[in-house]
Amino acid sequence: MAVDFTLRIGDKVALVAPASGQKKTQPDWLEKSVNLLQDWGLVVELLPKFSSNIGYLSATDRLRANSLIQALSEPDIRAVFATRGGYGCARLLPYLRAIVVPTPRFLIGFSDITTLHLHFADTANVISLHAPNLSTEQLLADKQWAKDNADALHRALFGNHLPALTMMPLSGTRVDSQHRVDWHNAVYVGGCLSLLVTSLGTAHEIDTQDKILMIEEIGESPYKLDRMLTHLRNAGKFERVAAVVFGEMVNCQTATIDWHDVLINFFAGAAFPVFIHADFGHGEINLPWHYG
Repeated sequence: MAVDFTLRIGDKVALVAPASGQKKTQPDWLEKSVNLLQDWGLVVELLPKFSSNIGYLSATDRLRANSLIQALSEPDIRAVFATRGGYGCARLLPYLRAIVVPTPRFLIGFSDITTLHLHFADTANVISLHAPNLSTEQLLADKQWAKDNADALHRALFGNHLPALTMMPLSGTRVDSQHRVDWHNAVYVGGCLSLLVTSLGTAHEIDTQDKILMIEEIGESPYKLDRMLTHLRNAGKFERVAAVVFGEMVNCQTATIDWHDVLINFFAGAAFPVFIHADFGHGEINLPWHYG
């Protein structure tokens, strides 16, 4: 769905670390992230002011929550970029229940940031963009695909130009269904499959009714994919869905079972269209799309 909001040169943005911290092998990537945003003409407020990781988290829950609340509460901030995913966003939700976002701003990230996108789905002035986390290889690697990701993100933020979705119907499903999906005006929701499943039964449970459900994942074996999809089905999340789109499913296969085979079996006879769109997720290419 089109969003009538863009960044401009000179805008103030925030860089936060709501989940895991930077890897020890990437000590200068925060600085590289700031440089990228400054090259785009943005004024950067670096809110991860904590000095070191705490295990698999970038800081304590309270410090991470305070940084995110500050980024979402300062009226002059127009975008909030997550440094990376990993784990930890779900632990922040008790601190975020009463937050008021005073002015429009983007919330940008994916992977564990899926939890924040779901939590703020109905929050006024939060415009969620599923896109690469800033301090990661998807944007900072010295590769053409990283430059392509950065260019696509820049166009989405500054020009509201989202890349076209290149869809391929899942084998064995209704190949004629793409023509009945209003991709331009549709409402999109989704993210990392494991985070979608863990939202069930919570206050930020994913709502798929009449929406296009976007799904990606990394490092889950085929039977675990089946288990998570079955959980979503048993929770009724496929009953009124407009369509399901799978992005990259990185390292989700074994020597004998491919993740495509899991999907073909699971969605055989589905009453809704199912597509593959390989250009979002944890792979090299991660093109942006808007929630809502």
